[in-house]
Amino acid sequence: MTSLTNEQIVAEIKWAEKIVFDLTGLKTKYWRPPYGDVDNRVREIVRQMGYKTVIWTKEWDSNDWQIPDKTITNKEVFRNFKWALSTIPKLKGGVITLEHDLFTSTVNVAGPLLDMGMKKGLEPMDIARCVNDPEPYQNSALLAQKKEAAKKPVAAKPAAKPAAVPVKPAAVPVKPVTPQAQTPLVAPKAASVPKKDDKETEDEAIAIKEVKKSGATQLAWSAACIAIVAASALLSL
Repeated sequence: MTSLTNEQIVAEIKWAEKIVFDLTGLKTKYWRPPYGDVDNRVREIVRQMGYKTVIWTKEWDSNDWQIPDKTITNKEVFRNFKWALSTIPKLKGGVITLEHDLFTSTVNVAGPLLDMGMKKGLEPMDIARCVNDPEPYQNSALLAQKKEAAKKPVAAKPAAKPAAVPVKPAAVPVKPVTPQAQTPLVAPKAASVPKKDDKETEDEAIAIKEVKKSGATQLAWSAACIAIVAASALLSL
């Protein structure tokens, strides 16, 4: 790590962070530099990204990483670890051992090494517990919120109302109207005028003649009077 530029260090950390998060949903807080290759510049860069640097306790490297290259045997790894256990009385507090899980061969020796440590009174635990850190992840608060939310009972959704079914109106029977017989209209009869007998008719004719005669006589007298008045007027002139 110390041979990388600042940008390369950020890229290495961020790509590793993304892989871990995509697989687990966790954003770790601790990191161990490969080969223990670290200086103050590297420490400060990773600190600004939220990480704490962890280095194993001196002499507590079992060298299991050499097993895949066959430069060391399993027995030699166990012997190295046994020697490290012998230094426990000289140590203050616990120790941080260096083990690797990159290969099946290194994973196979991890179990026996843990058994050897527990027989000596050691309790295996993660780094956060070793340093009394109650929040081992950068997103611990978010994870706690999710756990609390998962504990709360989920309110049941109200049952959906059944869809309204259209109802056709009931048919009302209609009785056919029977046409009533119409009464034919008859013009009223003219009032009958009583017939006059011949005697009454003759009397009426005589009366009419008398009226006409009387009227003619009156007109003649009126004309005579007018003539007399006119003659008198001429004589006076």
